[in-house]
Amino acid sequence: DFASKLTNQYSSAVAYEKTYLILMAMRQGEKESLRKYVARYNQTCLEVHSATDEVHAGELIRSLRAGPCRTSLAKTPARSYAEVLKRCRKYINLEEMEVEFAKLEGPARPEPKKEQTPPRGRSPRRSLPKRSGSKKTSPRREGRDSKRQKRDDRWQGRPLLLERQ
Repeated sequence: DFASKLTNQYSSAVAYEKTYLILMAMRQGEKESLRKYVARYNQTCLEVHSATDEVHAGELIRSLRAGPCRTSLAKTPARSYAEVLKRCRKYINLEEMEVEFAKLEGPARPEPKKEQTPPRGRSPRRSLPKRSGSKKTSPRREGRDSKRQKRDDRWQGRPLLLERQ
């Protein structure tokens, strides 16, 4: 009994070797900066011993969110993982410069709303004044309603044939 408890405790505490499948599951977050993602990806690569250099490079490119860095890496493939990291550093610097420029410029001002004018040659639609009192129907509609009423009156006195005997 004691031996099985001891075995269960230590078997759950054993660190298992991480495989390249962990790299395949990684994705860059929507608001995660390129620098933070590459650092997180690189740390995971150090823990995975079974993956090759090509796997590291290919999975990094695949896991990046759509943007200029991913587009550049997809257009001209890198020869090694070190080259992918070198090219990513350029886009990291670009991304950080854009953040700094945005801070210097201040918050974006909303554009003033333009009044919508109707196209030339057409006057704007005017709504008709509402009628007060009872609702009037057109003579055409009155004719249809009276025909419907006559048809209903004809069938009121007749028994319904539901089943054949």
